This record gives sequence, structure tokens and C-alpha cells, in this order.
Amino acid sequence: WLAAFGKLHVDRSRGVAPHKPVMLLAVLELIERGVITDGRVYFDSDLLFTCRAWWDQLAPDRAFNMALPFFHMGSERFWALVPKKGHDVVVDQVKQLSSIREIREHIECARLDPSLFALLTQSRKNASFVRAIQKAYFEDQGAAIKKRRVRIRKERDLEIEILRSTADAFELDWTDRVGAAKRNAMFRQYVLHAYDCTCCVCRLRIAGIADGELLDAAHIVPYAVMNNDDARNGLCLCKNHHWAFDRGLISVDEEYHVKVSPLLNERQPTEWRLTELEGKRIRLPAFSEQVHPAREALAWHRKNVFQD
Repeated sequence: WLAAFGKLHVDRSRGVAPHKPVMLLAVLELIERGVITDGRVYFDSDLLFTCRAWWDQLAPDRAFNMALPFFHMGSERFWALVPKKGHDVVVDQVKQLSSIREIREHIECARLDPSLFALLTQSRKNASFVRAIQKAYFEDQGAAIKKRRVRIRKERDLEIEILRSTADAFELDWTDRVGAAKRNAMFRQYVLHAYDCTCCVCRLRIAGIADGELLDAAHIVPYAVMNNDDARNGLCLCKNHHWAFDRGLISVDEEYHVKVSPLLNERQPTEWRLTELEGKRIRLPAFSEQVHPAREALAWHRKNVFQD
């Protein structure tokens, strides 16, 4: 498999095209972070944003388009394209799919070879594949790859901190806890990282906004009520959905699906933008179920805030 990674079918007419190697670096990172868990690679925001982060490190002067390598990776023996139901003929006969729209219209996901995926879930072997890609395609960019890998390790260290902070059973009321307010500084960092700087309701995520300026770490049970800064009492929400959540226009049920207040009318000019969220499952932290929002806190919100 290392040899296969070092001999990808890439365009060499203007130097080595970095598209496939960058996509593989992104896939390796997503496996390491626990986002890809079963060998299926979806053409979603996780993949695109991780590809973009690697692209900005390794090929910032070239045009960014990950649709082409996602499709053409099908020529590699470890990458199988899985067509959407009824789209088999299109995927088999078309020469290329070159846009995000086309990929999402025709392809369900790509599937990695099971034996390869089993190797990539092992941290040391995963790192060996990163080194193989560097040696074959980015020999002069070791510093850039190291910089990205250092950031990944720092993020993993932060995840360990988050897991330590949520190791005990969830307690809803912190009002009598001495020094609870001192934890306030880490709440935002923990929640935004847990949700990968993505609104858990609408998946809003802006490339290049490293500190999530358009996103909030929203308390499920308001801090003023119970002083609770446990990461499990938080949701990452965009400004619009934070506002709607705080005013009880939306909430989240015990199975993590969005509930929309019946006060909203789907026929109104703009209210349908919220009503169409009904029943949609929120995005949850990928690296551990331990950090999922506390059902006790969500139940409190539905009882005390949601306008049912």
C-alpha cells in the first residue's frame, strides 16, 4: 500500500499535480481524528475543508478543485466510487465529474480498501503513509507538512483536555460549585473545537476563519441560570440559530433532532428557513460520544425555553 501511495496516477505535464496527494493527506487526517470511522469517504464539508487546509499549506498558488481528484481517484486500486442508487450507469460511463454539484448528484461516497483502512486507523502506520506521500510528491515541503501535523497533534491534545473535563457524570446545576466561573474561559474553545467550528444546525463553516468569528459557543442551559460551563452544556451555533435557540424558536430532542416551534409558519416569506429544519439531525462531535450534548440539558431547554 505504501508503494501504491507513492505511484498515484497523477498529471505530470506541468510538474506533479498535487490534487490526489492532498486529498489523501486530508483523508489520513480525518481517519486520525476519528471523523472517518468505517472506510467510507464522503464528499462533505469535513473533507473539503481539510483538503483546503492542506492545499493552502502545499499548493496555495494553484486553483483549488477537489471534485476532480475525488472522481479520478477511482483509478487507484484502493479507492472505489459508490454511485447513488440509479446512478451506476452515469458513474461507469462518464469520463469525469468536475464539480461539487456533479459529485454530490451522482456519487454516494468512496470506499477505501478494507485492509488499507485497517492499517490507517493505527497512528504509527498512518504517519508512515504521510511520510510516503511527502517523499513521493512534496519532497521539498517537509516543513509545511510538519507544520500541519504539529497543528493536528495540538488539536488531539485539546481533545484529550476536553475528554478529561467531561470524564465525570454530567451535573446540570453548578450554582453551588466553588470557582465554577473560572472555567468560563475554556468553554468557548472546547465547544467550537468539539464541533469543528461548524454550526451544528446548518453546518455553516467559513474557510480561513480560524477562531470561528461567525460562530458561538451557545449554552443550552444559560450560564446565568446554573453557572454550567461543561462542554456538554454547549452547542456550536451560527449567530442566527443561536438567536433562535435562545428565544425558544428551535430546540433539540433527546435523539438530537431539531424541533421547531409551532409559532413559526412555513408559509411566511422567511420563517420557512427555520421550519424546514424540523427533524433534521444536528451535527455531533465526531471524536467522542462522551462530548455529545447532555440530554438533561436539552430536556431543560425544551421544558423551560422552547415555545411548544
